[in-house]
Amino acid sequence: MRVKLNTLSHSVLASIIEARKQDYQLTKVIELPSLISKPEQFFSFERYSSQPNFVGIGKVLGDVVNLSNSNGNSSLLSGKIVMISQADPGYDWLFGHDIAGLITQYGGANSHMAIRSAEIGLPAAIGVGEKLFDSLSQVQRLELDCINQTIRLVD
Repeated sequence: MRVKLNTLSHSVLASIIEARKQDYQLTKVIELPSLISKPEQFFSFERYSSQPNFVGIGKVLGDVVNLSNSNGNSSLLSGKIVMISQADPGYDWLFGHDIAGLITQYGGANSHMAIRSAEIGLPAAIGVGEKLFDSLSQVQRLELDCINQTIRLVD
């Protein structure tokens, strides 16, 4: 709907905003595959497991902080295994917080975070995929063992 803003009353504008907010809430619950190769995938698709890229030979046991679920308090990152979805330079600031390990949902062996983790000797699992990332997001504590290429839940 294209309408000049100066002709809209406050109540009409408020109702349009409210409708768009409801539309947005609906789109947040819709999940699609990262690559759609056929029309049927709009209705049903399978999430495949990914093989993480383990960086380094370190092993770390610690509490998990998922930055997607956190309130942005970076003072609570020290000594923690941090989970982020991307592996891009925008998260370089993490390395200044003395984190114990890093797990990313996306990214490869040559991604920025993989290279930076290798440079400073930080144990990392880069590109674990959606399936594993979602299950690890529910965990409080885990062991990241890069030499044995395992991520183990700890009680």
